[in-house]
Amino acid sequence: MPIDYKPFIHPEDRDALEKLKAVPLLDSAVKKYMQVFTEDMFRGINMASKIRLGPSQLPEIHSLLRVTCETLQIPEPEFYLEMDPVPNAYTYGDTKPFVVINSGIVDLLSPEELKAVIAHECGHILCRHVLYHTMADLIASAGGGIGGLFGLGIVSEPLQWALTYWSRRSEFSADRVAAHVVGDADVVARTMMRLAGGGTRITGRVDMDQFVRQAADYQKFMKDSDKSKFLQNWMIKDLTHPYPAVRAAEVKKWFAGRRPALPLGGTIGRAKLNW
Repeated sequence: MPIDYKPFIHPEDRDALEKLKAVPLLDSAVKKYMQVFTEDMFRGINMASKIRLGPSQLPEIHSLLRVTCETLQIPEPEFYLEMDPVPNAYTYGDTKPFVVINSGIVDLLSPEELKAVIAHECGHILCRHVLYHTMADLIASAGGGIGGLFGLGIVSEPLQWALTYWSRRSEFSADRVAAHVVGDADVVARTMMRLAGGGTRITGRVDMDQFVRQAADYQKFMKDSDKSKFLQNWMIKDLTHPYPAVRAAEVKKWFAGRRPALPLGGTIGRAKLNW
């Protein structure tokens, strides 16, 4: 039985998802779409083109998923490594979700930071995000590739924006799960800083407090004028993820004020991983 996901849900995630679920027939349409098209298609692509990780295949990376799933008390999803120098990780699926990390993010992060990324992806599974998250990602790429192939470009713009708006808020909830699993919001915030600026050779001397304060400066900038607010909201309307500094500030704020009754997650050992 998974642990209770409700303490991790960001209020804006909850409110935006409730509005999405109120759209007539959307939930059943998304499920049917996943059943007919994408879930089996992606599973086949994963098996044929990526490296499936497990106890005997890069076990030092797989162990990060195993420990995360034990902490969250969820079944292990299928776990894959793909070649892509641009750091990324994602979770897709509905009845059989899977997690993919790429070579770029493995090269970029420390083992503890990589565990935070994997815990974030598992957080989407725990928080029941994956169905709508998959659709939001596909719609964000509509017009070309898979999105264009299955006609997702015909989805109305208001619905697209509602999905991507919710998707951005859902990331805050998954970041909270990651902080819980690694037991330290600073690790999650540091991961955001790496994604914003690069690996430790470049960002090892970055002042984290200054990086987090950028989010407060950004919020103030948004409030300075209606023009600034409009332009910034226009720039992010098609994005599925919030900006890194904003995510870092959000998770640190939540972690500092979390309920004492919410137990912390464990930490991983300090043994060097061989990748």
